[in-house]
This record gives sequence, C-alpha cells and structure tokens, in this order.
Amino acid sequence: GELDSIVTRPEARRQGHATRLLMLALDALRSAGCDWSLLVATDEGRRLYERHGWRCYPEPWRRGTVTGALPRSDGRYAVRSYDPRREPDVWERIAAVDMAFNHRRPLTVVRDAAYWRHFAALRISDWIDNEGLVIYATFRGEAAPRLCGYAFAEFYPPGFQVRDMGVLPQEPDATVALLNAVAAEAGRRGIPLSARIYLPREPQIDAALDSLFGPTLYAGEDRGHLMARAVGAGFTDRQLDAIFAAPSAHISAIDLF
Repeated sequence: GELDSIVTRPEARRQGHATRLLMLALDALRSAGCDWSLLVATDEGRRLYERHGWRCYPEPWRRGTVTGALPRSDGRYAVRSYDPRREPDVWERIAAVDMAFNHRRPLTVVRDAAYWRHFAALRISDWIDNEGLVIYATFRGEAAPRLCGYAFAEFYPPGFQVRDMGVLPQEPDATVALLNAVAAEAGRRGIPLSARIYLPREPQIDAALDSLFGPTLYAGEDRGHLMARAVGAGFTDRQLDAIFAAPSAHISAIDLF
C-alpha cells in the first residue's frame, strides 16, 4: 500500500496528530492485506516515518553525455511523438506494451488499460501541459499500426531526461530507436546532450545506453525520500530488502502519489 503525505497545520504540530494519522493508515493497510508500504517523504517528514519503522531505499539513475554521432538506429522502426489525448486507443496501446515489458518487474505497479485511462492519464496529461513531457512511440514503419515501444522524455536547459520506457520483448532494438529520437530532439532544441535516465536494468536498455553515452555513462542514486516498511504479519524486512535489491526492480514516477 502507498501512503500519500501526512500533513498537519503549523499551529497543530507537535501534538501527536501526525502520529495518530500514521497509526490509522497502518491499521488500514493491515486490514487491506498489504505486505508492505511505500511512501515518498519530505525532508521534514522523514523523521516521523523513521520513528515508526519506515526505512529509506535508493532511487537509482544513470547519467551520460552524447559526445559523438548518435548510434545507428534500426531502419525498421519509425519514431514519432505520441499524444494520448488526441489519438484513439493510445492508452490501451501503451498499456499492452507496458504489461508485456513490466508485468513481472519488482516494485512496478501492474497497470492495466483502466489504470492508464483513469489514473496515469491524469498525471501524464499534467506533465505534458505543465512540464513539457513528450511521449515518443515507435512503430514498425510509418504505416504499421502496432506500437512496439514508448518513452517519456523531458527537455530542460541543462539537458534532457527519460523517466519511463516500455518495449515489446520481441522488439528489443526499439530501445535504440527511442533513445536516439530523444537525443536527436534535444539536439534540435539546442540544449546540451547531457541526460539523466530513470530506466530499469535490462540487457537491451543497458546496451543502448552504453552505445549512446560511451565512457561518459555512470550510475548513481538518490536517497532519503523513497521509504518503505514491512506491514503484513510474517512479512520481514529481509523480504522487503530483497524486493528492492532485485536486479530488474524499478519504481516509476507514474505510480507515486
């Protein structure tokens, strides 16, 4: 179960209200049969959660800079921007790719078409309108109707970031086509070709990033905001640690409150 923020008015702080709310939330999580709980803490709130058993976990990322020509893309793939608010059945198509790519991935929500239409669509539409998010989609040729993969990218004055991606397992080379398209758009906009990448560890993604960034590629992590706690009877901290430590584990910003 995921917790949203627990907030008290400034004049009501240090009176136990936040602790009481947190205990009520824990009771609700246990009643719902949750094994563990996830939240994103502010610097101010982190101490409250730590006192009640939540622990910090890393948020991995990779960074790199394109210093040469873009890697050669597979000519079988056509990539274009993809606005789900203006094209039919887009959420259903994205859901199908996402399900194929992520349905067994530790830490990733299993997102069906209804989840994309009714929850993710609201958040992603806000990112498109207010943060300049661009969704890229790749197909087998311009006329082919089948979506092979997608990537969510944002462009800023210091560089660009890729915050989510999915490709059909039988189309691993679509990864290179998508990353090339994002880097090419950054170049077209005249911004530095420096990137921050929030993608899971997968052979095709790792190879594509190595090819794109070469020796500039390095990995790191943010720590201090993502927190989790074992909740269910019989579910241990060791089991929770194993979920986060799984090689392909990935948390997407799409799913965080």
